[in-house]
Amino acid sequence: MSQKYYVRTMGISNLARPLALVIGVVLTSAAASPALAQSANQYQKACDDGDLPACTSLGVAYAQGSGVPLDLARAVALFQKACDGGEPGGCNDLGVSYATGSGVPIDQTRSRALYLKACEGGEARGCENLALKYLRGSGVAQDTARAMTLFEKACDRGALQACTSLGWGYEHGSGVPQNSARAVALFKKACDGANAPGCYNLGLAYEHGSGAPRDTARAAALLQKACDGGEPRACGFLLVSPKRP
Repeated sequence: MSQKYYVRTMGISNLARPLALVIGVVLTSAAASPALAQSANQYQKACDDGDLPACTSLGVAYAQGSGVPLDLARAVALFQKACDGGEPGGCNDLGVSYATGSGVPIDQTRSRALYLKACEGGEARGCENLALKYLRGSGVAQDTARAMTLFEKACDRGALQACTSLGWGYEHGSGVPQNSARAVALFKKACDGANAPGCYNLGLAYEHGSGAPRDTARAAALLQKACDGGEPRACGFLLVSPKRP
């Protein structure tokens, strides 16, 4: 069963201009699809037969009420089963549950331990969520440098929002040496993978000539791509920007 990813945004931090960082909690998922709604029983059978990623996917379905009734306690039980069996996606999603109080009391210390277990098990979203905890100082001492190291690990494993977050760090010299060209390369990697915040930040880089030659036409195209991809800040920027030929 192939896995997709669902990003639940907890908030937006406009930490500095001209570029912006999206801060969210990331849940590993194969949910939110008609196919899952039609095959929840198959996922349950696969889980019962020891297919641990199927347990994780079914847990996400219950956490979201996607194709099955919303049942946070059932979701937690499925994530716990998967994690106990060594499935890193289940550990990540159990960590999200503890971080957000979804089906269990909020416990940031436990969520950190679960994200770490997921990250060490090869789950990019576990690395990304752990990075967010260090960036915020949520249940841990704030450590921006460690956050950027974890974003890099997640980005290298294909978590495109982590690439955007790492690019933000390089743009502002936050936790890593300031390097606008490196930031642009990371934003481009994210945008090429259809990460709308990456396109937004890349568009702003071209708009302001930060790390790349100023190119307002290219900036407008990237901002439109970001807007079309669901990035509201890009839509807002386009609304207030003067029309260009």
